Amino acid sequence: MSAKEKISNPLVALVIFLGIIAIAILTTILISRAGSHLDKSHEALIAYPKSGSTAPRGKTTARPQTPDVPATVPLRNVCESPECITLAHQLHNWADPSVDPCVNFYEYSCGKYNEHTVVEGTRSTKKGLIIQKLLREFLLRNRTTTSKSENTMQMLFNTCERLKDPEVFKNNTESVVKEVYKDIQSFGSWPLADPNWDASKFDLNEMLRNLAKHGRGENGLFEISTHYSPFLEVAPIDYRKKPAKSLKEFRYEYDSEKVKFSELEAKVPSIDLRKIIDNLMHPDKKSSIKSKVENRLVAFEHSLFFDKDMNLNKIIQSTSAQDLANFLIIYYIDTSGGALSMDEHFTMNRKCENEVIKFLPRASLRVFVRNYFDKENLKIVSEMVEETKQNFIEMIQESTWLHEETKKNAILKVEKMRKMIGYPEEFEKAGALDKTFETLNVFPTDSHYTIMNKIKRFVTEQTMEYVALETPLDPKEDVMEVNAFYVNDENYLNILVPFLDDPLFDSTYPTYAKLAGTGATLGHETGHGFDPWGITRDENGEKRDWWTPEDSEEYDRRVECMVEQYNEYDDPDFGKNLNGSYTKLEMVADGFGAETAWRAFKKLDLSREPEIIGFDEYSMEKLFFRIFALDYCTSRDTSTLEEVLERGHPTDSFRVNGVFSNMKAFAKTFNCPVGTPMNPEKKCELF
Repeated sequence: MSAKEKISNPLVALVIFLGIIAIAILTTILISRAGSHLDKSHEALIAYPKSGSTAPRGKTTARPQTPDVPATVPLRNVCESPECITLAHQLHNWADPSVDPCVNFYEYSCGKYNEHTVVEGTRSTKKGLIIQKLLREFLLRNRTTTSKSENTMQMLFNTCERLKDPEVFKNNTESVVKEVYKDIQSFGSWPLADPNWDASKFDLNEMLRNLAKHGRGENGLFEISTHYSPFLEVAPIDYRKKPAKSLKEFRYEYDSEKVKFSELEAKVPSIDLRKIIDNLMHPDKKSSIKSKVENRLVAFEHSLFFDKDMNLNKIIQSTSAQDLANFLIIYYIDTSGGALSMDEHFTMNRKCENEVIKFLPRASLRVFVRNYFDKENLKIVSEMVEETKQNFIEMIQESTWLHEETKKNAILKVEKMRKMIGYPEEFEKAGALDKTFETLNVFPTDSHYTIMNKIKRFVTEQTMEYVALETPLDPKEDVMEVNAFYVNDENYLNILVPFLDDPLFDSTYPTYAKLAGTGATLGHETGHGFDPWGITRDENGEKRDWWTPEDSEEYDRRVECMVEQYNEYDDPDFGKNLNGSYTKLEMVADGFGAETAWRAFKKLDLSREPEIIGFDEYSMEKLFFRIFALDYCTSRDTSTLEEVLERGHPTDSFRVNGVFSNMKAFAKTFNCPVGTPMNPEKKCELF
């Protein structure tokens, strides 16, 4: 019987028909169940909270089990959180797979970054802009709260925004001039505004004290301030106004010999420094903190004070009283900047949220942490710092050239290295930060100029309490910066909150992703304790030579290898015109950062690590290097060569290509032949 005849048989046809119906019903049931599973998974993904309420560490990245999943379908160990999806987007879309990773790994990882960003800079730059917008959104709600710090932020923001109204700006100008002139009169008579000015009545110290009462530690002749650490110093003004090259020079200036404060006073007898410092303190707090502040006064041999031919004291003695008075008051007006609000173009175009962040950084941090930040990240990164320190110690121990005495001192420095993750623990207690605002009283009726002056005075008073160790955080520190840094004279790591947020970091990331990004930065900052400047300081941040002469000589040779490598680097934007002498501090730290992060990576049980969605078939070793590179993806640098040569950091492409070309592990991971740009025969290795 033919096939056609079989089908034409009514009984056979009925059996086939019923079979088709059964298959259709079974298929419908399976599709329904699968759809139900997908719907529930999608619903869980959408409802996934902003990390803060996620499952415990180590359980956040895999898709949750669903009772409807058939027993034969294995769970996927893939990170599918929104943050991991963003990370996957960056890995996929920023890369240029047409480039050979053994020739130019930076271009391979970041070659199409320009096609996916409108920000001039890295993803850290973008994060900073996002934070500014979040703060603006918060302030535009204009809610009155019981928080004094938030209300102060709100009033500063509101007065700044109101000035953007042309009519308000016009009316404000005249009143501001009157306020400024009233303040100037409280400093002392101004020759330019007083035709009857009498030089015999001019008292330089009185004018400097009156400026201090207004919170002006910087007066035009010198500045009284802190430099990261809670010590008060009288220093030249212009160092911190210069670009990165001079910041490096500024670092070395501070590396000059420390002298007794009394020696500094003896060099400037025309100025009563202690009485000026007294007037920087809050009147009600002076009796309790004065002696503590005086115990933390430091001085260095700055040429401004100690130069034999032309120091500050000689300048004062050779300058007329009239010129001194005019200079101090004009400097006050010039440095009041936005507070005066008399430049219409500037006022109409400024971003008021940035003004709030700049002048009220701790209050801004409080708002960001309370409303937009996953505090779980703090604990994770704190643990990562300890792991980084341990890996750094292992790297020191395994060094084949360091002598045992040098190793012992180096390990002690790592062990004694302190840390601040996000903000001081003291501020974790409810109301703790707001309590520091008790002495600041601003009112809705205050002008923008008045509010700014009150805040400046408040910040100065808080700085004095910081020096006296009465408050744990420098009020001028830019805690809203997307950054991390190391303080050499304190042997102290500071990892700021904005740096600990997605897309730079997230609690849902697989551990290897955390290590490749944040872990490398933690190693970098730890490494600054062992850069060419860091090695001159001991475990307490004190200047001391703790290296054997042989080790010191070998260290210099190895650093010089990196300097020469950068000098010969053919940068895509600037060619072979770079100078490694200016960037060696950062290059050394970059090398240490990559090495310690890789050490931590090699200790992971990769079989337990979730994959990145969309990279299921990609090795985690390769992902480590790809994720590392993301921090340096940026638009083409249009700076001049002169500007680049003044920077303390090497170019972004070198911070990827230069670092990885020195790592044998990179060459092995990507199977790069010896002699290729990413696997040169000569490598620069540190410890």
